[in-house]
Parts: sequence; structure tokens; C-alpha cells
Amino acid sequence: MDNNNSTPADANLKHLSHNRYKPVKRHSLETDNTVVKVLESLVNGLEQSLGKRTFVCGNPDCGTLIVFHSNEPRPVVCHRCGVEIDWEGEYLMRIKICPKCNKEYESNSNFCSLHLPALALIEKEVEK
Repeated sequence: MDNNNSTPADANLKHLSHNRYKPVKRHSLETDNTVVKVLESLVNGLEQSLGKRTFVCGNPDCGTLIVFHSNEPRPVVCHRCGVEIDWEGEYLMRIKICPKCNKEYESNSNFCSLHLPALALIEKEVEK
């Protein structure tokens, strides 16, 4: 008897949760039409002044628009494909810190230089 209560959809979600894609800033239209370029820049300026952020899902099989307001929490997953959004570089950066003295180090460091025996650093995501 199989005691596993998971469904194929659950297995699919588990598979999706391991993939992370960086979002892509929405690109301007490729055109030589000056009017279209001016309208595009006006729309972009208006969106930014209103605090609206627009990205494209980084999943190559999706590409849907991800739109949110700057005073709202950033979405964690794409609302269309369900893949995790990796905001590192755009809104997050990874640092390493000492678990004892909280000194911050570059991402290529592994140990705190102030303790003997050596203490391994822990990685932490922080808002930019």
C-alpha cells in the first residue's frame, strides 16, 4: 500500500520550486519610429514616478510580465508559471557574516578572521 499522498501536481510544484530565474527588466520596443520611442519613454517615466515596477519572468518557457508597486512586497514566484524569482542583483545581495560577532565579509570569504578556532561564516540575503 502506498502511503504517499502526493499528487502529480505536487510533484510538478516540487520540481518547479528548485528552479530559480532572474527577472529581466522590460525592454523597450525595437523600432525606428520616433513617436513610438517617445511614447515608450513617457510610459516608462510615468510608471517609475508612480512606483510601478515591471519585469519579465526569466523562465525561458514563460516570459510573462511581472508588475508590482514599489511599496508592495516583491513577488516570490511568477504568477503564471510558479517558478521562484531570483531577485539577487536587482533588489537583494548576498553577504557572509560571522555568527558570533556579526562582522560582514565579502562573498568569497569563508571564515571570520577574528576568532580562534576559526568560525565558519553564514550566508545571508539583504535588501539593497
